[in-house]
Amino acid sequence: MAVEAARARAPFASDPSLSRGRRHAEPPSGTRSAYRRDCDRIIHAAAFRRLTYKTQVFVFHEGDHYRTRLTHTLEVMQIARALARALGLDEDLAEASPLGLRPLLREERLRGLRVVLLHTYPYHREAAYLCSVFPGVYMDLSLAIPFAALDGVRAMRETFGLCPTSKLLYASDATRYPEVYLVAATLHREALAEALDELVERRIMRRAAAVDAGRQVLAENARRLYRLPNGPAL
Repeated sequence: MAVEAARARAPFASDPSLSRGRRHAEPPSGTRSAYRRDCDRIIHAAAFRRLTYKTQVFVFHEGDHYRTRLTHTLEVMQIARALARALGLDEDLAEASPLGLRPLLREERLRGLRVVLLHTYPYHREAAYLCSVFPGVYMDLSLAIPFAALDGVRAMRETFGLCPTSKLLYASDATRYPEVYLVAATLHREALAEALDELVERRIMRRAAAVDAGRQVLAENARRLYRLPNGPAL
């Protein structure tokens, strides 16, 4: 059985089904062609991670085995495509809107699975919809806050339009430098406060409920989801 759907190829294109194999023999994959497996290996190889100065600032004398946003995005993209291929889903959609996860979330064998959608911006509305429909789906707004600047505030408002306050997690996407953690936390609190204030002013939510929602987003949801010990009161 072919592991990939037949696609129109140019007459001179290489056909993975006609590959003569690899220098070191290995069992064939049931979900990937030999070419697709080679591509996946490159993304996860140590040599690929040694590409310095890609998108974040790392000084070379500290080492070269770091994940940056570029390498992490490619790794996640590869895993998403592999899952989509194995489940018979659309591979291109797996790299885009999280709505492509709906067949997976409806799968009876995965009932009870908890899924956390990370870095959902600019697909935060679609992610919020999944959180409202599927009990095991959670999300965060990292990347949108702090890296999308004022658009992060809009993303917070739009997320609260569908996502239950018990499903939204605080996340900063900060790395290495303490100043980034501080800036991200400050901007996230400001965006959260502005969005909740608007709900209170429009009489959609009572002020006491807004305070509880803020505590949920900033700490309590993550403590419950990841079974973390209770920390200091907010």
